[in-house]
Amino acid sequence: MRTVQRADVVDAVIAERDDATLVVSPGASSGLVFAKDQHPATIHNMELGYATAVAYGIALGRPRRRTVCLIGDGSAMYSIQALWTAAQRKLPLTVVVINNAGYGAMRSFSQVMQVRNVPGLDLPGIDFVQIAQGLGCDAVRVGKASELAPALTRGLAHDGASLIEVMVDSAVPLLYAKKS
Repeated sequence: MRTVQRADVVDAVIAERDDATLVVSPGASSGLVFAKDQHPATIHNMELGYATAVAYGIALGRPRRRTVCLIGDGSAMYSIQALWTAAQRKLPLTVVVINNAGYGAMRSFSQVMQVRNVPGLDLPGIDFVQIAQGLGCDAVRVGKASELAPALTRGLAHDGASLIEVMVDSAVPLLYAKKS
């Protein structure tokens, strides 16, 4: 039983997406997708929380084609309430939340800046599955790499909005480096 790594999530989403539009939020996942996926329907952005709004808009404008939003838990907190609208309108939207229990990009940035004990970067105990279900979405949690493909198959086939919460290690990847 192997734990899930960010690269596992990116690889699985790329493999399963078919012709879905993929919207990617900032952080480690965005860099991995950019390096591995040059699909013309992939949208990258560098604003926290912006990916969900873009994904909802695309799903609303293209109701016959699936949209996938790949986002971290910190970014997801900026506009998670929009899942309610997606569920009510039965939008073809699958949100994949990579949950590392915090703002991973900001943790990495604070390391580069050599700032310790930055308050507010940890987000322990947020249950995105319960939030999504409470807003009317189909939702599932993934904790093992072997669960990724079946969860994505389910989420991408769901008639309406779905959320897949993927639990990953909270270790901080080095995303930003000082120039020497």
